[in-house]
Amino acid sequence: GLAWRKREDLLMARKTYSEEFRRDAVELYRSTPGATVVGIAGDLGIMDSTLSAWLKAAGVAVRGPARRADTSPPPGGESPAQEVARLRARVRELEDEKRKLSTEREILRAAAKPPPLTAGVLARSGPRLVDTTTQCGRPSPADGRVHATISA
Repeated sequence: GLAWRKREDLLMARKTYSEEFRRDAVELYRSTPGATVVGIAGDLGIMDSTLSAWLKAAGVAVRGPARRADTSPPPGGESPAQEVARLRARVRELEDEKRKLSTEREILRAAAKPPPLTAGVLARSGPRLVDTTTQCGRPSPADGRVHATISA
């Protein structure tokens, strides 16, 4: 019934990822302190089980959930030195997050680029649009619009 149809949809939606994308995802996880598999996978738009499998294949240990350092001042106040230490820790945390997001953006950009096409591929690509204004010396239509036909 419906449960099987959902399972089929999941199976049919299986994606393949380039070796470069896999390597970059593993390196991002490895190089990001406090990162979680769920967090990195979600940011890259992949299943956490997929990233876990790539990490296992690369021999990278999966870390448990990171505990975020408490960056709020203590209830009784804080000394100027404590405030500076707390704020420096927060700046480091934000810099790490910025670095992670920049890396994720680059990984996703690289994955979204289409592979380069060669002239041979274009010539064999099937039907193509042909500008009728230049075919066989026919003049452009009076209305000035470009008309095209499909040729094989």
